[in-house]
Amino acid sequence: MKVKNVATYLENAALAHPNKTALIFENRGQWTFEEVEGNASALASALLDLGIEKGDVVTILLPSSPEFLFSYFGVLKTGATVNPLNIMLKQRELSYIFNDCQPKIIITTPEVLAQVESAIANSQLVDTKIVLVGSDGLGQREDFEVFEELLKKHPKRFESVEVQKDDVAALLYTSGTTGVPKGVMLTHYNLWTNARHCADWAETTYKDVGVCALPMFHSYALSHVIGELWMESGTLVWHERFDAEKCLESMKKYKATTFHGVATMFYAMLNHDRIDDYAREIKLRYCVTGAAVTPVPILEAWNKRFVHM
Repeated sequence: MKVKNVATYLENAALAHPNKTALIFENRGQWTFEEVEGNASALASALLDLGIEKGDVVTILLPSSPEFLFSYFGVLKTGATVNPLNIMLKQRELSYIFNDCQPKIIITTPEVLAQVESAIANSQLVDTKIVLVGSDGLGQREDFEVFEELLKKHPKRFESVEVQKDDVAALLYTSGTTGVPKGVMLTHYNLWTNARHCADWAETTYKDVGVCALPMFHSYALSHVIGELWMESGTLVWHERFDAEKCLESMKKYKATTFHGVATMFYAMLNHDRIDDYAREIKLRYCVTGAAVTPVPILEAWNKRFVHM
């Protein structure tokens, strides 16, 4: 049974609201839906030129960033399987995962390039290509592709390939706290319906603005935040790392209607010395807590000042 490629919700948003702000990223700038979609499309075309075929695995080892999102949707568009990984993983962990899922391409940064190359050398990967984001200062090397150059060279139009209900869209690895990491296979149908249900539950609209500082490689961010907001053409305001004051300032500045976080984030914000001042100016419509259980005192303190979690 054919289903929608999960990347089509980004395409739909770009068609419906091309000039609407899709992403605001800390001090990096902002991008419209047309610009995000265009960059994802350019990367999809580049991946095909690099030999990626439907069903191949492409690993994304990047910090939370605009390039992460361009890469995530670019891979999905091609019908390949996207494998987002924690940028903090070490060589031994990377070698295990590389052996397990056999990525054809790894998209990463110069900051962790040495670890990636060491992991490849200690794995059974053959002819895996590396695409580097921000390769300035590395000199002339021919053993990797430059992300920014790929985006410049390829067209900004790429219609997502057709997929079947059980085609794997994403391969997310568990933390491995009780053994070796397990690769969890999420289909296009799974990711689409998850985002759709989240948006329906939250009654999300194109008017919503979400502030977030969750790691993009995690399923919480990918389906419950990015999918939920972009399914309805809402705006994302993203922070690479959580900082209580910066997140509160963003909620105030951009008139946020939603915030997604974990218990420690809510605890840190509640302990900000100007939390009551922020509470008077921030008008959230809903917010979500996930991962670990949020203690009752934190729930009660937050609910008293903001909207109920």
